[in-house]
Amino acid sequence: NLYQRNPPWIIPRNDFKYPEWTKKLFEYVPFVQYLWRCAIYLKHESRFLAFESNFLGTLASKYGKSMSRDLMTRQVQDENLRSQLEPGYGLGCKRVLVSDDYFPAISQPHVRLITEPIFQVEKDAIRTENSRIRPDVLILATGFHTEKFFSPMKILGKFGCDRMSDWINGDMSKCQDSS
Repeated sequence: NLYQRNPPWIIPRNDFKYPEWTKKLFEYVPFVQYLWRCAIYLKHESRFLAFESNFLGTLASKYGKSMSRDLMTRQVQDENLRSQLEPGYGLGCKRVLVSDDYFPAISQPHVRLITEPIFQVEKDAIRTENSRIRPDVLILATGFHTEKFFSPMKILGKFGCDRMSDWINGDMSKCQDSS
């Protein structure tokens, strides 16, 4: 189960394995590799144009949304699921994910997307307005600065260790009961 508050904009990573001839070219003509690295850099830096409030920003934002929708159309066959995965806010208002495998993972038959709000997290279940589900694992993926979100809470491990202070200090080794 994936409990989703707001769907993210997702653009393709376009990962690929370099063919042997390309590796050899980079090895024997290092300047070609340098040019390739410059192209990658410019490609990634150009994404920030979408956050500008000018003509170029508008075009870049439309292009980013188009890439995301095209990726979703290619990778998600179920129209109902696609409608649940369509963001209802502008590109860049929240973190943009870069992934080639997010949509295929959510499209798996054993994965269920739940969009209704979580009403309560109980000791052994997650309760929404219409359901109560017992998860195997609960992963809290709240975004950036998660330690600030949880800092008012005291989260104790099985043996009484304070997970929050250990997490903030970068030492989770004492909390072996957490993953």
